[in-house]
Amino acid sequence: MTHVKASAPIAAIALATDTARERGIQAACPDGVAWCTGAPDAHDDPREHRHESRMYALTGRYLQDPDRHSVGAVYLSAWDDDAPRLVFQGTGLWPSLSLPEADELIGDAVTWTVGLISTRRRFAIELNPGKGPFTESEEQQTAAAAFSLATRAMDIALEKTGDRAGMLLALRTVLDMAEAEG
Repeated sequence: MTHVKASAPIAAIALATDTARERGIQAACPDGVAWCTGAPDAHDDPREHRHESRMYALTGRYLQDPDRHSVGAVYLSAWDDDAPRLVFQGTGLWPSLSLPEADELIGDAVTWTVGLISTRRRFAIELNPGKGPFTESEEQQTAAAAFSLATRAMDIALEKTGDRAGMLLALRTVLDMAEAEG
């Protein structure tokens, strides 16, 4: 059994998603919308502003089309003072994949799913602000979303395994390794 460092998935998530700084976007929304990246082109028109959160998308070599930079994009968006919406964008592209491309897609899909979970967290807070303002840092948001995905995956593994004791031992071993690395 090959083991991967426990910290690797969270590091990969941070590296695989683009940030406002990398896209040359100012640090904060001029209207004070906490989840908005503050993209200048979305705030140019003084009559209406478009607020958009960080976008998560699948962007690997498996796309096989130079005109398509991503598929499965997801982000939070709102016009002016309208309620935010969770936006999904697709290209309709369905490439056939080699085994290495399938592996790349699987890795990207984990990152994308963590992005979807963290975006959903922001969306839920925006729809119900009385529960408390969104105060998580991006690192905390990513860690919480990755933990949520990991626990869901562990639940499925335990549900589907024929060897529950063996699966629990394997999971404990991974957690012990992560603790020893910390």
